Amino acid sequence: MKLSSAQKSYYVEFVGMSGIGKSFLFDKFKEEQSNNPDFLFITKSQYRKKDLFNILILIRSFIKIIQCRLPNINLIKKYIKLWYFPQVLMHRQKQSEKKYIVIDEGPFHRSRSIKNLSKFDSDRVNHILFNKSIVSDIVVYVDALAEDLYDWRQKRGTISADMPLSKTKEARTKSFTQTSLDVQYVCKNIKDVKLINIMNKNNNINHFIESLTRQLYQIK
Repeated sequence: MKLSSAQKSYYVEFVGMSGIGKSFLFDKFKEEQSNNPDFLFITKSQYRKKDLFNILILIRSFIKIIQCRLPNINLIKKYIKLWYFPQVLMHRQKQSEKKYIVIDEGPFHRSRSIKNLSKFDSDRVNHILFNKSIVSDIVVYVDALAEDLYDWRQKRGTISADMPLSKTKEARTKSFTQTSLDVQYVCKNIKDVKLINIMNKNNNINHFIESLTRQLYQIK
């Protein structure tokens, strides 16, 4: 389906806390919408493509991560790659005729980790990272009750499994607040971004997919 000149493509990004099921829900949403001509999905497996090279984006990624003042050279190398690949993959779809270009762990998600490591405050890191970058138009924040998140982490034995429920509640509030502030920063300084907050209730996949699809199509 070819988009009319009045239509635009939206970069859609999934964001969420560790252990909340973000990537699992992304995969299920991708599976459900695989035959929908409005959707194109960018996955982490595409990072291995040999033709993913853009010298301008590589230089910008290098400069941005250096400017964020991360603690050591290993983290600098890691996040240059983690910032670069989503930017290249999103850039490649710049002229896409799809309505929604959906990515798991795009610029908003990456910026969260970088801010946690940077010596600078959140606004300064946002300015460094988002200025002259490809930025998502829609952020899908995957949320869940703190009690559910705590139970899932215990069952999966993730790196956050030792976090007590009280700290899980604090981390959940902090996580959503940070993403909201990031979206507000970009809206104020760069472009309009929509934030969609969807609860992952009891891993009800059908409800998540139906709710997200409906809210995406409501955005004009």
